[in-house]
Amino acid sequence: MSSSSSNTPLSSPTTISHLPSTKQILAVFDFDGTLTTCDSLQLFLKFACGGTYPFLLKLLLGLPKLTLAAIRKPTRDALKETILSIFLHGKCYQELQNLADLFASAVLPTIERPQLISRLHHHLNAHHRVILLSASPELYLLPWARKHGIQEVLATRLKFNSNGVFIGHFDGPNCRGREKLRRLQTYLGSLQPYHLIAYADSHSDRFIMQHAQEKFYINSNNDSFH
Repeated sequence: MSSSSSNTPLSSPTTISHLPSTKQILAVFDFDGTLTTCDSLQLFLKFACGGTYPFLLKLLLGLPKLTLAAIRKPTRDALKETILSIFLHGKCYQELQNLADLFASAVLPTIERPQLISRLHHHLNAHHRVILLSASPELYLLPWARKHGIQEVLATRLKFNSNGVFIGHFDGPNCRGREKLRRLQTYLGSLQPYHLIAYADSHSDRFIMQHAQEKFYINSNNDSFH
């Protein structure tokens, strides 16, 4: 279990003695499959529906819409947006936020990856800058992050109309792949002042990983890192 650049055991503290004093350590964590053992969005949609059977029924009823979306615009982002629309369209912001708060406190802790949560808290306790960067909805990532002491979250936003009702679309792009790097660079202005340590589990995170001085890929099959 090691970093691809330094072979430092994951359980050991990050020590970067060769860094110039002006370099600040920035730890960027992906969420699904990295800090968790599985995808959180499907669990949230089941939770919002009231369980597995209502979820499956709503999915079945939404299959025509999903099929049409796959034909018209067969991209991962478009399909994700359609799925969110099928399950959450028409719900008001406060209802969704209440569900998200409960989901973050009751469900997300059950899928946390302990070794990575420990690593996350190592960075926080060392006063490193920590950013949660994820394609999952910020709706439930924000309350989860607050519980762990993370102050900065860049994630996918949902779009609500002037009455606070979810209209079935993203508010901006899905925070995935190249968009993650764009969001991070836009938010920070530049990555140059930072020694970037990145944690992820997916090939789609390669754009962030290419800019990291230390990178940890999570193997979801056995909790190992490389």
